[in-house]
Amino acid sequence: MQICNKTARRRARRILALSMGSALVPLALAGMPAQAQEARTSFDIAPQPLARALVQFSAATGTQLFFDPATVRGKSSPGVRGALTRGQALSALLAGSGLSYQLSGNTVTIAAPARAATPAAGATGEVVLDTVTLATGAAGATEGSGSYAAPEAATATGLPLTVRETPQSVSVISDQRIKDQGFASTREALNYTTGVSSVSYETDRDSTYARGYWIGNYMIDGVALPTYQGWYSGIGVNSSAATYDRVEVLRGATGLMTGSGEPGAAVSITRKRANARTQEGSMELRFGSWDKVGGTLDLGTPLNADASVRARFIMDADSHDSFIDRYHLNRQTYYAAIDADLTEKTRLRFSLEHQNYDPTGTTWGQLPAIFSNGEKIELGRSFSHAPDWAYWSSKQTSAVAKLEHDFDNGWQAEATLGATWRQYNAELLYLYGDIDQATGEGLDVSAWGGEERTRLLSFDAKATGPVALFGRSHVVNVGVRADQDWIDRSWPGVSGDLAPVGSIFDFDGSYPRPDFNPVDMPGYERNVTKYSAYASGRFSVTDPLTLIVGGRYTDWRSEFQGDDRKFGEFVPFAGLVYDLNDQWSVYGSYTEVFDPQSYRDREGKYLDPVMGESYEIGAKAELFGGGMNATVALFDTKQDNVAVQDGDILVPGTSEFAYRGADGIRSRGIEVELAGEIREGWNLFLGATALRMKAADGSDHAPEQPRRSVKVFTSYDLPGRGEQWTVGGGLRWQSGTWATVSTGGTDYRVEQGSYAVFDAMARYDISDKWSAQLNVNNLFDRRYYNNPGDISWGEPRNATLTLVSRF
Repeated sequence: MQICNKTARRRARRILALSMGSALVPLALAGMPAQAQEARTSFDIAPQPLARALVQFSAATGTQLFFDPATVRGKSSPGVRGALTRGQALSALLAGSGLSYQLSGNTVTIAAPARAATPAAGATGEVVLDTVTLATGAAGATEGSGSYAAPEAATATGLPLTVRETPQSVSVISDQRIKDQGFASTREALNYTTGVSSVSYETDRDSTYARGYWIGNYMIDGVALPTYQGWYSGIGVNSSAATYDRVEVLRGATGLMTGSGEPGAAVSITRKRANARTQEGSMELRFGSWDKVGGTLDLGTPLNADASVRARFIMDADSHDSFIDRYHLNRQTYYAAIDADLTEKTRLRFSLEHQNYDPTGTTWGQLPAIFSNGEKIELGRSFSHAPDWAYWSSKQTSAVAKLEHDFDNGWQAEATLGATWRQYNAELLYLYGDIDQATGEGLDVSAWGGEERTRLLSFDAKATGPVALFGRSHVVNVGVRADQDWIDRSWPGVSGDLAPVGSIFDFDGSYPRPDFNPVDMPGYERNVTKYSAYASGRFSVTDPLTLIVGGRYTDWRSEFQGDDRKFGEFVPFAGLVYDLNDQWSVYGSYTEVFDPQSYRDREGKYLDPVMGESYEIGAKAELFGGGMNATVALFDTKQDNVAVQDGDILVPGTSEFAYRGADGIRSRGIEVELAGEIREGWNLFLGATALRMKAADGSDHAPEQPRRSVKVFTSYDLPGRGEQWTVGGGLRWQSGTWATVSTGGTDYRVEQGSYAVFDAMARYDISDKWSAQLNVNNLFDRRYYNNPGDISWGEPRNATLTLVSRF
C-alpha cells in the first residue's frame, strides 16, 4: 500500500524504527514456547507514563520492545510489583491503556489490536495481533523517529538509562535534527549544541569548547578517536555527518566514560546501522553557495533469505569554494556496515569507513585584529593570508567489530574491537608580527610542512544485566578497556631564506613556495597506552529514589623520546535521581577530573596531570506525553595544574613556548535544554547557557569563550492543504567576548560584541519518493569574528538546496 500523505509516512517510518521501547540495551531472556514454563522476575515498577514503564520492563527482563511512540503517548501505567512472568507483568502494565501485545521469544510488539483476540493457549495474558513488520535497530537509534528527542543516554554511565534517568547533562543531536538543519559536519552539529562553541579559527582546524573547556574526547561507535583532535586538519569535527544516526554530547567531567580528559564534555557519535530487511535506499543531491556541489548515496539490503544478515553502504562527497579567497575543499566519505544475527541471542556487527579531506588555500594561524598603533584592522571578509600552494590534506580509515550475546539470566555481554589509521600531509605559510597601518608592512614569515601518521587500537569488553538485591531490581555494568595511540611525525625544515611578504594590503596569494627539506628536522614518535577497568550500577533504593554509582581505574603510560611517564588514577562517579512525579525528577552528581598533558615548563619537564572535581545538580522532565526531554542544570567545576603559557619563555632547546601549571581554575553556571516534539509534527530544540570562568586570583579565565549563549531551532509540518510543507528556523546568540592582543609593545583589549545568527529551512514533499529542502544560514548576513583576537570572520549568508529521492 502506498503512503499518500506526510502524517501517514511519518507513522510508517516510526513503526519501521526501533523507537523508545528499544532505547535500552537488550538484556535478553531465553524465549519459552509457553509462559507457564517461564521463570518469574521480581518487578517493582511504580505508576508512571506508559512509555517509561515499558523501558523499565525492558531493563528488568532483557526483553526487546517494539512500538510506535504515538501509540503510547499520553497514556499512563498503573505499574506492577511482585514475582511475575513477563506476560503477567505486561498485562498489568498495559491495564487500562487499550493496548495489547504479542510476545515471541525475546521480542514484544505493542500496538492497538487490529481485531478482537483471545489469549493463546498456555500463554496467559498474551494477545495475538495482526502481523506488523518491524526493523531491528540499535539501542537508542534515532533514524526514522522524526523527533528531536532521544530516549537513551548510555554515554554518561555505560548503563541503559533514559535521558531523564541520567544524573548528568547530555544533549543528543538526532537524525531528524541533522536532516532539518542540514548539518554537513560534526562541527556544525556541535556549534548548535547547548553549552558548546565550535568554530574554525583557521580554514580547517577547529576550536571546540564546552563550559569553557576544550573538548578532546571523541568516540565513534564506542571506539575512541586518536588524541590531538584539535590539531588535525579536516578529519574529526569537520568529518561528514552523512553516516551519523546521532551525536551525543556528555557535558561535565567524563571520567567514568573516558578515564581521562577535560571536564567540558565528551562527544560520542553513533553511525547508522544496517537495518534493512528489504532492499531500500536514497539518493541526495546538494547545490549551494560558493559553487557547492555534493551528493549522498545510501543503500541497504538483506544478504540472505531471512534477512538475518544485512548490509548498508553510504557514499558522501562534497566539493566547494568558500567566501575566503583561494580556499577550495574536496571531501569524500565511504562507509560500509554489516549486521548479522548469528543466532537468536548473538549478533555480530562490522563497519568500515574511509574519509578523504583535501583542501587547498589552507590558512595557518590568523593575523592580529589590530594594527601596531592599536587601530582595528579591516581587510574584508574574503581576505586570506594563505598562498595558492598551501594545503593540509588528511585521510582516515576506521574499522569497528562488535559482538553481542544475550544470556538466559538477562545479562548481555559485548566486546568491541576498533582500529583507526589517520594521516595528514601539509605545506603551510605563517605570517606574524605587527602591521603598520599606513604601509601594511611589518609581518615576518615562516613556513611549515610535514607528514604525520596516527594509529589507534582499542578493545572494550563489558557485561550489563539485572541483579536482585533486598527485594528490588537493579542494573549493573562492568567492563575493561585498552587503548594504544601511536603517533609518528616527519616535519621538514625549509632550505634557504624566505622571501619578504611585503605589504599585507597587496597580498594576493602569489607568494613563492619555499623549498621544504625533509632531512632538516628529526622524526617524532610517541606511544600513549591506557588500560582501564570500570563498573557502574543503578540501584533502586525506594520507588522514587535511585542511586547511580561507579568508577574507572586508568593506567596511563606515555613513551616519547625520553618522556616515559606513568600515572594510575581512580575516578569515581556518584549520582542520585529522585522522581517527584510521573514527569519530573531532580538529581545530583559528583565526579573527578584526571587529564595527563603534554605541555612542558621552562626547565623542559612535562607538567603533571590536571586534577579537579565536578558537581552538578538539576531537574529533568519528560514533557508532552514523553515526547520532549527537558533539563535544567547547575554545574561547578574546579581544576588545578591547568597549563597556561609562561610568558614568552621557550622550552630549552626548542621553539616551543613553556607553560606552567595554574591552580584554582573554576567554571560555574546554569544550562537549560528542551529537545523533542511539542506535538506530532512540531519539533523544538532550545539550549541556553550562562557561566562564569575565573582564575584563582579572581580574573576572567578564557574570556574569548562566550559566557552566555542561546540556541533555538524549530520545525513544523504544516496541516491541511499545506501538509506537503515543513518549515523551520532558529538562531544562535552569544554574549560579547574579548581577548588581549599585544602589538608594538603594548597590550590592547579587543572585543567582539554580542551577536545573533538566524537560520531558516523549508522542505517540500514532491511525492512519497521525492522531496526538496532549502537551508539558509546567517539569513540576515550578520558580520562577526569567530575570535575577537584575530580576523577570522564567521560565515556570511549562504544557502543549500537539497534534492532527495527514496527508492
